[in-house]
Amino acid sequence: MTIASGTEIRCGLDLACAEANAAGGVGVAGGPARKVRLIVVDDRGRTEEVLPLLGRLIKEDKVLVVVADGPSIRTPAAIACR
Repeated sequence: MTIASGTEIRCGLDLACAEANAAGGVGVAGGPARKVRLIVVDDRGRTEEVLPLLGRLIKEDKVLVVVADGPSIRTPAAIACR
């Protein structure tokens, strides 16, 4: 098994966003379909970076969905911020 690099994951997410938007967007909570935009942030592998970045995504960027990289020691910190 090969683990995908950050670049490969980013390319996959870019493709998924492009395909969703080409199909008219994504339905949210039964409402009208909305176009999606990928916002990428980098915690530089530092746990202390996770909560400030997640806070910015939620408060300033008004994101509805957060996709984090795979199993990581930092993931629980992001989930705990809900």
